[in-house]
Amino acid sequence: LLFSSMYFFGNCSTIDYSFGVIFLQSLTQLLGANPEGIDVTQTQCSFIFSVASAMGVGLKSLAFAFCVAILQDAAPSILFSRIATVRLRDGFPLLMVRVDAPGSRCLLDVQASGEWFYTAVTSENEKYYKYEPLKFQCQSTLQMATTLCHKIDRTSPLFGQPLDELQGIISVQLRAVDVLTRKETRAVTMYMCDTDIRINHRFKDVVKTSGFVAVAENRATESDLFSFHDTDPI
Repeated sequence: LLFSSMYFFGNCSTIDYSFGVIFLQSLTQLLGANPEGIDVTQTQCSFIFSVASAMGVGLKSLAFAFCVAILQDAAPSILFSRIATVRLRDGFPLLMVRVDAPGSRCLLDVQASGEWFYTAVTSENEKYYKYEPLKFQCQSTLQMATTLCHKIDRTSPLFGQPLDELQGIISVQLRAVDVLTRKETRAVTMYMCDTDIRINHRFKDVVKTSGFVAVAENRATESDLFSFHDTDPI
């Protein structure tokens, strides 16, 4: 309104515009457009034009900084399945956990690890909590629902354990870099071995649009989150 009044009463318009039109012209200049019909050859008009343009640049810079701050504070959500499963693959049991990043935000440099916490007894018959590291295999990128796998072979601390009677807690951690903000994000979940692990089960297929189809059709990948935690017996 201030710049409109200065343009109008300073006779800066080369066209017989009404005050309302000049107001709209000043508003578009603050948004980055070049107003029509403004005589910048006059000293006072040139000064008004320069100040208005500088304020427009400042407003756009503030808006950009605000958007960047929002994006930097926005942490991508990582969803773990409430249930872990164990199934045979190539003769070895696999401990599997489903994970997804809802909203189709792509995560890069994905790394997964885990720990098995259980109660052990010393030679003096004293109980204490012991933990063993678990190696999980995962994809390097996360853009749709996938599974983290721990192979229970001779290198696994779970090898030889009666899986249907397993006690303790299994912790799973995920670390990745958000493709948009380039910031690292981490998430962790835990499973009670006696209640949260289903033996001889597999997760239901929830991928509605695969990555190949999404790229070919230029649209985001889709997962059916309503069945995200569901499993089927094998």
